[in-house]
Amino acid sequence: MKHLILLCALTGVAIAQGPLTPPPGPDPSIGPANAVTPGGLPQATMKTLHQVEPRTAIPASTSGVVIGQSGAYYLTGNIEVADGAGVSIGASGVTLDLNGFSIISTNASPDNGDHGIALGSNVKNITIRNGVICGGGTSGKFRFGIGHLAFTSSTNVTVADVTSSDTTQWGIALDPGSNSRVERCLVQTDGITGAIQAGLIADCSVIGGSVYGRIVKGCSVTIPGTSGIVADVVENCYATSAGTAIQAKCLVNSYGTGGGNNDVISAGVAQNVWAEGGSGNGDGIEATVLSNGFGKRQNDLAGTSSGHGINTNVVVAANGIASNGAGVNAQLASFVNATSTPETNVASIGGISATVVNSSLGTSTIGQGIAVKRDLRGVVSNCVAATDGAIAILFDQTSGVVTGSSAISTGVNGDGIFNWGGVVQGCRGEGRVGINALIGSVANSFGKGQGGAGIVSGGVTGCYGSTSNGPFGVSAQLIHATYGVGGTGTSATFEFDSN
Repeated sequence: MKHLILLCALTGVAIAQGPLTPPPGPDPSIGPANAVTPGGLPQATMKTLHQVEPRTAIPASTSGVVIGQSGAYYLTGNIEVADGAGVSIGASGVTLDLNGFSIISTNASPDNGDHGIALGSNVKNITIRNGVICGGGTSGKFRFGIGHLAFTSSTNVTVADVTSSDTTQWGIALDPGSNSRVERCLVQTDGITGAIQAGLIADCSVIGGSVYGRIVKGCSVTIPGTSGIVADVVENCYATSAGTAIQAKCLVNSYGTGGGNNDVISAGVAQNVWAEGGSGNGDGIEATVLSNGFGKRQNDLAGTSSGHGINTNVVVAANGIASNGAGVNAQLASFVNATSTPETNVASIGGISATVVNSSLGTSTIGQGIAVKRDLRGVVSNCVAATDGAIAILFDQTSGVVTGSSAISTGVNGDGIFNWGGVVQGCRGEGRVGINALIGSVANSFGKGQGGAGIVSGGVTGCYGSTSNGPFGVSAQLIHATYGVGGTGTSATFEFDSN
């Protein structure tokens, strides 16, 4: 009885519901004018398939497909051909979505017309994306993955997210001067000529062949022919090559390895670059201007390699290593660490060969630590040089200024500093002759000789010279405020205020 009373009470407070039947006629505020019938029933509002997906489907096929009209197209299955092109695009304004499917060749001997996707003459505004172009079976190949027929040109072409493999020549070949771009593609080619060519190439990976473009960034190229990447601008790339790994006018944040007689990296302006090369006469890094780089050209057991670790006009903050060439060969070198370590007894150029050297370290096992170029009156300042077999700091057939530097040679015939007719100031030199400036001047310096004088100079002032078994601690035409020890101490035509 209690339950019945409660049920009646709840029923009594229920709120009445409105009518469920829609009002007659259209209501533009809630939908299209034909959403309901005059009687209030729903009208059919579904779009056609072409309205929902406004593209043209290309079904699976065993023969080539020709696109002759502008529009958007997509594959619904693989296309497999025995010869010729898988898809030929002969119209402008075409977008082709491979939709994850493949264009396949079963031809073991492709010729010039065998392309995965062939672009017709002078077409423009083309986009190709999202699929695979490859060989079928054990020997099927295309000659080109994507490219122009008869090497014509197309404008405004984009290729993205495509994998191309098993091509005998190019994977993707577009005109680099016609506003073309290739992005996020994987290319493997059997050819050694090229893998990708376009105006902009970004975030691509290549095995075999070379990459040519105006701008190349974020790419990896391995096992190409004589060139890895060739472009005007290269950024954030990795390349290996049997010859030149990277060639660019502007190069940043990149790595290259190579060999033979080619330069591993060749650039106009290079920054944050690493290069390594084995036997051969090419340089590790050849550039006009280099900053923050590492260049190595070494491991020539035959002793015939003459490549430099770094060869440039201006180099700042870099490390260079070489065998018989210079660790760093430059006109201006600053904040450089360079080493020359010959594999044989062939004398090397030295750690640093330059005209102006500042705040740098040059070492060599046989050659000079720092060598100033011939016929140029250079400057060496605030540097350290060391060698086991030659002159530590050498002005070769010239003279210049050495300041604030330290030079040590442990070789039997090597001087610490050899600046025949120049100026040495505020330096320390140790070697056969510690400091040798026969017709020059030495000031405020220390020279230590091993078999020769500590200091040999036209004029010496404010110095200390010593020798372990040489005739003079200091030998000069004019000596002032200088102390010499060893042998007979000092030798001078005119001296004052000295021992």
